[in-house]
Amino acid sequence: LGNMAGAMTKARSVARTLRSSFERPAKELAARRRASVAVILRREEPNESILVIQRATNERDPWSGDVALPGGRCESGESDLAACRRECYEEVGLDLRDETAFRLLGRLDDRPVAVRSSNNDALPALVLSAYVFEATCPIPPRLELDRSEVAAAWWVPLRMLSSSEAYGRIHVPLSRMSNVFAPLKLPAVRNLATKIGVRLEFPCVELPPPPNAHGASTSGAGADEEAQQHHQQQDGSPRMWGLTLSVIADTLDAAGLEAPVRSHETRDYSCRLPAWSRLLTVLSWIDKGGADQDNEQQPKVQEQPSG
Repeated sequence: LGNMAGAMTKARSVARTLRSSFERPAKELAARRRASVAVILRREEPNESILVIQRATNERDPWSGDVALPGGRCESGESDLAACRRECYEEVGLDLRDETAFRLLGRLDDRPVAVRSSNNDALPALVLSAYVFEATCPIPPRLELDRSEVAAAWWVPLRMLSSSEAYGRIHVPLSRMSNVFAPLKLPAVRNLATKIGVRLEFPCVELPPPPNAHGASTSGAGADEEAQQHHQQQDGSPRMWGLTLSVIADTLDAAGLEAPVRSHETRDYSCRLPAWSRLLTVLSWIDKGGADQDNEQQPKVQEQPSG
């Protein structure tokens, strides 16, 4: 009983610190499009935990299989908070409008997601807002996943997210970064960097795998195996990185917990170049007009019928 009382006191302390941090108005950014996510905390011994999801496999989604937070795009005329609550209910079945089960603690600062659509446009193409909720019910809320969007959902302890031992680096293919780095939007640049073998590595945190990963559970926390493996390392552990890690870092900071990676550091990447033998191969490819050939073949691939 003593340990449980201590855990509950610590959990209340985290929530109280968060509420105090959110007394300062969040920084809101204007954008052409908006999206919103939910950071949902629940009390459990010996610490609080945060709900994370793994996106379902979708060939049209460059972030398919990534670890993320419940949320999505705002519809026309919809507020950020309304979009956050709607998307959370659609994806994992949690009704954040129910004030008897969830308490809104506050809002984090907005953050730009995508590069500007043009040099003359002063607004970011997409901005993300994040709201922090606390699950007040002592019983773990039941999760009902939309399998077309979510492959898995599970609770990750705060103590793990604030432990430097869980942090490392993740390799991200160049093809997935065209929305973030403007030069990669050019096929010739992207093809050249890919042929050379340039690797981008970002900070990440290694998470425990979702429970009952090979089948549905009573809490709806099962996983689609193919989607689960899409963005994992060779040891099979899911990795959280990028924008989601940035939101978590800000949450830890607001809760008075030390984050091993600060929010702005989640965008810092290292660029690994290939060996000289690979460079010689690429030079030969360029000499044969490889970049032009790739550009010419691009429309032919798009014109092929699906299936």
